[in-house]
Amino acid sequence: MSAGLTFALQALKKLFRHRTATPIDHPDRSITREKLEYPTENVELVYLTAIGKTKSYAAENEHHKSFVATVDWFTDKAIDAWCHSTTKSDAYYKIGVVGRIQDADNLYCAGLALARATADYGLVRITPAAIDPLGYEAVDLAEDSTHHIRLSIIGSTLKAYRGGVVKITATDTTFAAGGFGVKFATSSYYYTYDCGFVYATAKLLPPSSPHPPALAVLEIEREEGFKSRVVNITQSNIDLSKLPPHMQRDAKRYQILKQKGFTDEEIELIFGPLDIFIDTETVTWGAFEPRQEEPTIVVTVFGNNPYNDKALERQIEACRRKGLLVKRTAKNPLEKAKELWKEIKPEARNWIAGKDNFFYQVTGIEAFEIFAAIDFYYGILIEGVSKRLKQQIKRVPEWELRRIIKELEARCAAINVFKERRDKHLKRIKEIISRGW
Repeated sequence: MSAGLTFALQALKKLFRHRTATPIDHPDRSITREKLEYPTENVELVYLTAIGKTKSYAAENEHHKSFVATVDWFTDKAIDAWCHSTTKSDAYYKIGVVGRIQDADNLYCAGLALARATADYGLVRITPAAIDPLGYEAVDLAEDSTHHIRLSIIGSTLKAYRGGVVKITATDTTFAAGGFGVKFATSSYYYTYDCGFVYATAKLLPPSSPHPPALAVLEIEREEGFKSRVVNITQSNIDLSKLPPHMQRDAKRYQILKQKGFTDEEIELIFGPLDIFIDTETVTWGAFEPRQEEPTIVVTVFGNNPYNDKALERQIEACRRKGLLVKRTAKNPLEKAKELWKEIKPEARNWIAGKDNFFYQVTGIEAFEIFAAIDFYYGILIEGVSKRLKQQIKRVPEWELRRIIKELEARCAAINVFKERRDKHLKRIKEIISRGW
């Protein structure tokens, strides 16, 4: 056989092997719609539904109600929606946005709870064991009002936005990945209207970074929580001009009708429950690695009470009297955070989140958020801190996870401060990329 013919036969064999080989990314020899990439950022939830990338959950449990979420799991993502609440609820998990959903009983949720006194917007962690608050905003919102809210998650950091501004920042390592979507109750006509509104306006976004530095870091008792003082605004010396317009209106209604001899029961029959109760002690806060088995929680305080500028001082004094941790951080927050990390003794608390997470939650410096996110992936994928969390991350589409890791690498490389720490984390993320997952 001539050399030319031999060469031609070898080339044909190679071509045949190439055409019949099983592609490495399609071991079952199929290229299906589910395996193709699709937009996962800056995309409407209704569009993802149209291409078959969402699913609905209908939980029978009264606490959980129903929600629509992405079919695929993600790690770092934000979900954004306009949320309208026509009825009052004392539960943050009935109307809101949800992230890292495992199933109907395991997820994070940021939502409205208008029946609460000066704590109407909150962030919770839902597990079969409990519904744990991760933080809430000290605010009173009007019934039948609309609010722009967002839940943003990167690494172990969770942020709840309202009105385009970060209100709550918390740190938690219960869930590493999961679906993102919207959540709503369906027990009445009004809730049905509300759920359609939040679903129609929902959008999947990249996670966002900025948040304000903390005013203080406190340790509070899990069972007791923050000191509270709920008062009736019509029976106190509260300056009504400090109240939101809807509460000023309700207070005037109540006072006028009481002067005319109406009873509380008769007033409620005419107008329904009036919004006339506030909490003059509560503050805006977010938790850091709250553990259900621990008696106390470390929290960062981001805002004072809207009606009482002495509320934070009173909370600090209440913690001191109990011998709990107290540290003001408004001045030199990074130095205070470094001091605090030594005092907290995280090794005794069995935390997964590290000091970069803590530094970020206290200071709001973006570089520490990036360092913390890299540590999140490095700890789970390389160091093996949790098999459960690693299994969650492995459910994220490979192309999506690789994109997230590469974006973190680019963001880390662009940091021009804390250079020694930056270089250390660049090495870590390069190791993640080289070793894979």
